[in-house]
Amino acid sequence: MTYKLVGLSSLKSWLFVKPQIFFILYVIFLFPVASYASETNSYDSETSHCTLAFNNRGDSYYDLGKYDDAVEEYTSALTLNDYWIKNNRSLIYTKRGGSYHNLGKYDKAIEDLTAALALNDQWIKNNRSLIYNNRGYSYHELGKYNKAIEDFTVALTLNDQSIKDSLSAIYTKRGDSYHNLKKYNKVVEEYTAALALNDQWIKDNRSSIYNKRGNSYDNLGKYDEAIEDFTTALTLNDQSIKDNRSLIYNNRGNSYYNLGKYDKAIEGYTAALTTNDKWVKNNCSLIYNNRGNSYDNLGKYDEAIKDFTSALAINDQSIKDNRSLIYTRRGNSYHNLEKYEKAIEEYTAALALNDQWIKNNRSLIYNNRGNSYYNLGKYDEAIEEYTAALALNDQWVEAYRSIIHDRRTAATTNKQNLDTWGEIQRQNHTQLNMHVNARSSRKSITTITVRSRLNRKKFRSY
Repeated sequence: MTYKLVGLSSLKSWLFVKPQIFFILYVIFLFPVASYASETNSYDSETSHCTLAFNNRGDSYYDLGKYDDAVEEYTSALTLNDYWIKNNRSLIYTKRGGSYHNLGKYDKAIEDLTAALALNDQWIKNNRSLIYNNRGYSYHELGKYNKAIEDFTVALTLNDQSIKDSLSAIYTKRGDSYHNLKKYNKVVEEYTAALALNDQWIKDNRSSIYNKRGNSYDNLGKYDEAIEDFTTALTLNDQSIKDNRSLIYNNRGNSYYNLGKYDKAIEGYTAALTTNDKWVKNNCSLIYNNRGNSYDNLGKYDEAIKDFTSALAINDQSIKDNRSLIYTRRGNSYHNLEKYEKAIEEYTAALALNDQWIKNNRSLIYNNRGNSYYNLGKYDEAIEEYTAALALNDQWVEAYRSIIHDRRTAATTNKQNLDTWGEIQRQNHTQLNMHVNARSSRKSITTITVRSRLNRKKFRSY
């Protein structure tokens, strides 16, 4: 908002046309007043011009995205103390707070907005809701979600003129804060309240809110409701999702996946990959990974491997913390194709990484590599892997410790039985010439007995 000295141009034109009349009037009526004003109010008049100049220049810098320069101008305005600033100091604090917010200096923004709220000047009387809302945004960005919710609630309770066109935006942002606190039922309430409104802000943002509510339904395990919301968002197709349609196709695919409808999930992920918007450009790897999971669950392991390979080859930001997960999943697909050597290669590649996912799942990979060794009949290596998994204390092993222990026991038993069988074979070779017929008979019986004790069950990977 830019403030101008209104009426100045019309006054100048009148003086230009009638200079003689003005001179007479000035001498008779205005000279004494002007003389007094020049003595008492000249400083206030000059500083008012300065304050407005600083304010207007700050607004111009703000509109250009030059927030550091805007902060300087607003700070200069706040150092003055003229009539205009007395009635608008809260406005300048609010605008400087907005500049700090856009610079990512959220603590400084909160300081300024709190200073504005402490005032009681002319401007703040109709704009208190706006300031509480803005401070809520800064608290949200700092991860102080409860504080943010408090401020959004006050803004909505005051409900003054400053937010009449953006009530839906505040309900949405309060929903976002609840979302980050994982209070998904509250989130649904907030987004539903926003969707019930028809103010200016929601007209261009309805699709975005349906998408957000869909995510909350998905987190609550209400996948059918989630799919409904994602579909509505895609149907409305307003400005808020012009760069993110691929995200919503991906989200709908996730809900179908969670329902076990893998064919429908694949349709969603494929639609996302064929959309050419901004979101897909930075998240291709994630979508290929998701589609790969669906193919794997359908038993289409070759297609799954292709998608996992594409995800790793593209290697965008969306998988920077999860590359080990994708190597593990590709390993699982190879394992399910009974290509155990290839599976072992994938698990080994995963274990060589140190990203976010592996920190809580290293034991899972040792377990899976152990399964591949086991199915190859390499029981010594399998035992080593299961032992390595059990020695860890990560999230996964705590849930599956008994299963890993049972598999190590099975591998140990098979190893012992194979060792016994091997010893019998060696003894048979050394006694070939002694009681040939009888010995051959015993050999056959012993071999069958030992081999029947081997656990031939193949272990699947996770």
